[in-house]
Amino acid sequence: MGKVSVGCQGWLAAVGDGAPVYAWWHWSANAGQAPSPSNTGIVAWPDVRDYARTYHTGYASLGNGQPADLFSSYDQQTVDTRFLWLQQNGAGGVQGVYIPMFDEFNEFNEGNQIAKTAESLAWVPTNSGFSALDEDGTACSSDYYLRLAGDGGRMLKGQIALTATRPTPPVTTTTTIGGDTTPPGGTVVSLRARADNLYVTAENAGDQPLIANRAAIGAWEQFDLVTS
Repeated sequence: MGKVSVGCQGWLAAVGDGAPVYAWWHWSANAGQAPSPSNTGIVAWPDVRDYARTYHTGYASLGNGQPADLFSSYDQQTVDTRFLWLQQNGAGGVQGVYIPMFDEFNEFNEGNQIAKTAESLAWVPTNSGFSALDEDGTACSSDYYLRLAGDGGRMLKGQIALTATRPTPPVTTTTTIGGDTTPPGGTVVSLRARADNLYVTAENAGDQPLIANRAAIGAWEQFDLVTS
């Protein structure tokens, strides 16, 4: 009792990711073909800026001109990124991992995704018909679902008051619209180099200079965020 289990169901695959299924699993109606306006199982476009590896689709470029690429749950970096998001939003240190349908961006439209989602039409494919988080006129940061889940966990733990109205604001002082989300102070973060897409490590427990040469996050690849 008193524990909250969180996690990620990894069932989204893409052709070329190395997965045995070799298909756009759960992304498109015909999984053998790339997602496109005429072949899709997507109802909400994900924010993929934090993923090191993505896969090109048949959609037109995003509203900001960037390619309309999607992630694969088969990639280890995708899994690492999801758990990093959990750490950044108050779900670090969990002992159990079991929430089915964690990343529901497919045809069932169950509305239970806990992942970064496109903030505005600038981050969805042009003329795709997809809605963004600001569809109702309220600007939301891409990590809104993550922060909502974090606040729900704090309610269950008695860390904040249990209220009938969710306490999670659409945007906070530590999030930005149109840019990367800045993690709140007092959390553990990991750093990924843009040059090689590898994680920064404090080699030999900090006895060596920092270097970005790790493909996954371990104890040496975690740092305290210190704000002044």
